[in-house]
Amino acid sequence: MLHNTYLQDKIGSGFTMIEMLMFIGILALIISFGLFLSIDFYRTYSFLTEKNMIISILQKARSNAIANINERKHGVYFEPNRYVLFEGENYAAHTNAIIFESGLAISHSGMREVVFEQLTGRANVSGGDLILKDNIRPDIIISINYEGRIYQK
Repeated sequence: MLHNTYLQDKIGSGFTMIEMLMFIGILALIISFGLFLSIDFYRTYSFLTEKNMIISILQKARSNAIANINERKHGVYFEPNRYVLFEGENYAAHTNAIIFESGLAISHSGMREVVFEQLTGRANVSGGDLILKDNIRPDIIISINYEGRIYQK
């Protein structure tokens, strides 16, 4: 007799459909909020990584020019979604180019080409500052002074 009463109590217990739907709704809300934050974090990380890559390429070109590698000037040419590290007086007369592709939809304006002098590292800049923008975060401005110093404004 005790056994039948126990089974009857268990038959009516459990979660209702409304409770299950509420749980699934709250879970979906938490997951979507976490996904939103992780996507924004990834975009910010990618944007800053792109900035660091550009600065690194500029520093590499200046370092190569100061070290007088192949006894030539070294420079960087900026194209949409790619950067070209080259040797020579300018991009039009370059040799030994290394192309770096950008996987992001980041636009840049201003500077198109910079050439660093041999041994001194002084910069011959065309177009002024390099401005990185992705229409979400504040623009990043990368500048090079006449002495070849690379800095972010």
